[in-house]
Amino acid sequence: MGLGVPVRVAADETRVTVTVRPGSPATPVTMELAAAGSQRILSTLTLSGGGSQSRLTGWNLPLPRFNVHGVSLAPRYGEHQLQVVFQPSALPGLALAPQAVRGVAVAVTGRAVAGTLVAGRLGQGRSLNPLEPAVPHLLAFSGTINLRPGVAISPRVVAPLGDASGVSPAVGVGTQVDFTRHLTFIGDAGGTRSRGTWTPLAIAAVTGRWRRALFEAGASHAGRNMTLLGPVPFAGATRRFSTLRAQLATGVTAEGRLGAVRALDGRRDEHVSRSVALQVDRLPRGTLRLQYDGSCSRSQRPHDVTLEWRRRGGAVAVQLQQQWDQSDPARAAMRLVQIELPSIRVGATAALGVRSSMRLSAGRPGDARASSHLAGRVPVGPVILWGETDLDTPAAGSLTRLRRVVSGADVPLSSRTSLRATHVHTPGDRVSPWRRFEVRISRAVGS
Repeated sequence: MGLGVPVRVAADETRVTVTVRPGSPATPVTMELAAAGSQRILSTLTLSGGGSQSRLTGWNLPLPRFNVHGVSLAPRYGEHQLQVVFQPSALPGLALAPQAVRGVAVAVTGRAVAGTLVAGRLGQGRSLNPLEPAVPHLLAFSGTINLRPGVAISPRVVAPLGDASGVSPAVGVGTQVDFTRHLTFIGDAGGTRSRGTWTPLAIAAVTGRWRRALFEAGASHAGRNMTLLGPVPFAGATRRFSTLRAQLATGVTAEGRLGAVRALDGRRDEHVSRSVALQVDRLPRGTLRLQYDGSCSRSQRPHDVTLEWRRRGGAVAVQLQQQWDQSDPARAAMRLVQIELPSIRVGATAALGVRSSMRLSAGRPGDARASSHLAGRVPVGPVILWGETDLDTPAAGSLTRLRRVVSGADVPLSSRTSLRATHVHTPGDRVSPWRRFEVRISRAVGS
């Protein structure tokens, strides 16, 4: 309807996109209605498939907002990406991916509190019935409360309702305390109840930030059954980490990282990683970076030294890399050189991008001596032709192998409607070329 019926909206941009894949009968048509901006009035949705295979996903219907004692409540009905407020997510390796929840979400915003209350179900929908998640299976709240300047807590609660398969009760609270203008404490404590027992989570870290230096140090412990509306990437391990970055002089920066991970599975194997880098930005034409990365475990001790020069503005980059493993002295070190030219002008309007990697040392049988990625754009009147290809050169022989070719065209149909046609070719693939073809039509219905 958005393609042919005038719609009045209040958003930065609202577009209707229809994707057709003639060679894929399972999902021949995909229509996407997306709205961008903070004042979203128009619903968002993705309708894919056809007939009994139709699916309605990504749908979201904003409901009227209201205020209660100075607190703004903004409810929405549909599918939401629930972002758990997790204070230590700013530290290395402790981020949590948002989880898809179908149901009702209420954004709570006040002078000292901000959070989200959700009642619904986990997972993507596979039905055209928008009332399917009317009976919620979970209730979750995650937010931040500013107790006073420099002190904030982030409580979270996950409570299953009824037959909530895959949802475990969880509680926790994150803390951020600014000791001084430069030193901050970040912590988190909580747990998940699974199989009749509670699995603990504990994180503590101190960060320091000055004009010429940055310091972070901390540790985390999370049991193997720890979940927060989904898997936790750092569960089942004890971690220690530290980072130090300092500006030695104008345009000269040094950085060091040290980390250790021990799995909570009864083994005594600990994986230790360390990294040291020196970057010089004061060169006349670009940036020079020298970096060493090494790790150590029971079975492997890989090391990596990289020297990179990148022209200011990212126009050209050259990288030399050497890798070796101290746990296998018989294996020779591997040396690589990589050249990147992201944008080369060809004539007045065409552009070509090249990224090529070449091995300078002997490799194992079957390894490619060189690999390249080419991308180009050529305007022909109002139409833009573009393409990408991946090439490999085997170690034995000089014949170049073609791994993949993507070609396409962007065609403006009007000031608000555009068409993109794409075709993917993979040598040796027995799939019909017709099934590798895709057409996408997009129309703006608001401004």
